[in-house]
Amino acid sequence: MPTFEEIYQEQAGYVYNLALRMAGNPADADDVYQEVFLRVHRYLPTYRGDGLRTWLRRITANVFCTQAKKRQREAPEEEVGIDLVSLESEPGTLLDERELGQSLSQALDCLGPVMRAAMILRGVEGLSYQEIADVLEIPVGTVRSRLSRARLQLLSRLEAKE
Repeated sequence: MPTFEEIYQEQAGYVYNLALRMAGNPADADDVYQEVFLRVHRYLPTYRGDGLRTWLRRITANVFCTQAKKRQREAPEEEVGIDLVSLESEPGTLLDERELGQSLSQALDCLGPVMRAAMILRGVEGLSYQEIADVLEIPVGTVRSRLSRARLQLLSRLEAKE
């Protein structure tokens, strides 16, 4: 069984990047990141040793969803953003990609926390529906329907901007 220090040293960057993609901004990502490692420290004795990254994804997604729901109740008008522009873009397409990235970021911000987490886990992490179901602790059918609704909401918002 790995120690807390080993997990932290090996996985801190991964957890922070996942938290940043889900939260969309460094301040909220920091909060998620800190809470994740508090939970890892607290629940490490109950860790069964099967799939460390899966366990960390589950904790990160749960912390993100809990904190996002709390923030929505406290300040629903608060805006968060995420820069989805690739650093390897061609100079001629950088402006178009930045505009698309900002539009997509704004559309993602309008999704509920669970839908946003599912979209990030699918689109960025490349997880299968079953893996997302395991991380979010929901049935595969629910993952499919939430991703479908999230895609429709994103498409609707992006089309409304045109």
